[in-house]
Amino acid sequence: MADARGTFGWETLAPHDGGRRLMDPANAKTVAAKVRTAGPARGHLFLDLYSRDAGWSIVVLDERHRPVTQAFGARKQDAWEQVERELKNRGLLKT
Repeated sequence: MADARGTFGWETLAPHDGGRRLMDPANAKTVAAKVRTAGPARGHLFLDLYSRDAGWSIVVLDERHRPVTQAFGARKQDAWEQVERELKNRGLLKT
């Protein structure tokens, strides 16, 4: 049965201000996705996730959508630095 908004318990994130990030109506959760087009990590999918309650998470999936690494941080930069270290250790990002 649908809830009061007719969503059947789902809320679809929509582009924020015409940008590339998807955001919920309350601006509390966002997601952005990028695909690496060059280098050893070519074809890898990078997901930037944010929630007001949990902070930032960056998830990296390989070309078959298998998890490569994931990191968390209060700031996006904190999460990215962890991902960057792991990708460099794996030879997927140049030092």
